[in-house]
Amino acid sequence: FVVVSITVSCLTTNVLSTVRCTSISIISEPISTALGKSEITLLVLLERIKLGHLFNSPGYSIQVPINYGDFAILTPGLVKLAQNLNMHVDVWTVNDPVELKIVSNIGVDGIITDRPDIAISLRDTSIGL
Repeated sequence: FVVVSITVSCLTTNVLSTVRCTSISIISEPISTALGKSEITLLVLLERIKLGHLFNSPGYSIQVPINYGDFAILTPGLVKLAQNLNMHVDVWTVNDPVELKIVSNIGVDGIITDRPDIAISLRDTSIGL
């Protein structure tokens, strides 16, 4: 696919008039999309009953919390399944240093945090993220 951008130049004889010029972008590349709540629910359930290979992903990534109430969403099995299905796995919102280490060790692709200072500090130590 190719991204095409067309810019229309506008000329006016009246210097005081305002002319709106149009820029048109035609995007013919697939746009990265993430799974919605119902799709993630299905993916998690299929992974838990060992039928995750049947999931046909309509998206390129998932963004999930570690837990939903008392139910663990993020597991090593879910991360492995999603990545085997060519999806990027992000976890949110991880602020606790222990949880930051755990999700890093699970192998997520991205960590969303309100505490980048802690994440950077952990990354830069010998313990590492």
